[in-house]
Amino acid sequence: MKKLTYKIIYWSSRILSFALLIFMFLFSLDVFEIEATLWNQLLGLLMHNIPLLILLLSIIIGWKLEIIPAVTFMIASITLVVMSLLNDNITSILFIFPLIIPGIVVSILFFCSWFYKKKVIAE
Repeated sequence: MKKLTYKIIYWSSRILSFALLIFMFLFSLDVFEIEATLWNQLLGLLMHNIPLLILLLSIIIGWKLEIIPAVTFMIASITLVVMSLLNDNITSILFIFPLIIPGIVVSILFFCSWFYKKKVIAE
């Protein structure tokens, strides 16, 4: 039973993290709506996706060591909350809930995967 639970958590954390990254990538496509040269638009796309690339890198590095993406996604979610609170606009938190909540869920799933991995290996 523990092995099945571990496999479900293992794959759900990775699938949901990639789904979250794709969801975040869709927000960066608004850079193509501005009137600018193609080079400036591509540079803007790169700038919008730097946090996304950091999260992707943490998933790749932490594929076997799940604590790395767990910490990275939690830090990213907390950073979003703090930055929106610093805006002095409490309604901005409501607009970033679709990014905060999945980030925290993915972080918890990676942490559970890391925790269960130690228990499954011990058996």
